[in-house]
Amino acid sequence: MKVLGLVVCAVAASGAAAVAPASANAVALQCISDRGNYSMQIDQAAACGSASSQSGRGLAYALDGIGYANGEGTANSLGIGVNGGVGASEGDSGIPTAIGVGPDSVAITSVDGGTFSIAFAVNGSRALVAGTAEEGVLCEGTAALAFDARSGRACFATPFGAFPIG
Repeated sequence: MKVLGLVVCAVAASGAAAVAPASANAVALQCISDRGNYSMQIDQAAACGSASSQSGRGLAYALDGIGYANGEGTANSLGIGVNGGVGASEGDSGIPTAIGVGPDSVAITSVDGGTFSIAFAVNGSRALVAGTAEEGVLCEGTAALAFDARSGRACFATPFGAFPIG
């Protein structure tokens, strides 16, 4: 678990470093949906969209990226896209989270049930937490992390390769 914590800190620090220089002129958008509503905004290089069921909540943020969140059932979904990245999440319970930071990064969390799942990708990398617990997680590129609390599965990608856990 210490290795996973170290990787999370390293990826977060890389993401913060990638975002900081570009955020001075960035367009920031937020889309928040609850009680069956839908929200969408598009402005220059940023876009966000969110949807929810009567009991769910979708929170999407975009800072010169694309964020999408769909909170079905009782889920509190979070999708964040920063500096050319895409973060898209959906689920029917728990807290599905997807964060894409940097050009061509894609993070997707699409889960059926669960408590917490996260996909985090930086600078051209890909991270995925898929459907059911049996479908698992996927990490590609040089800086990605995916974790699914339902199954305990995780993976991370570094410049030295991708490594599954669990």
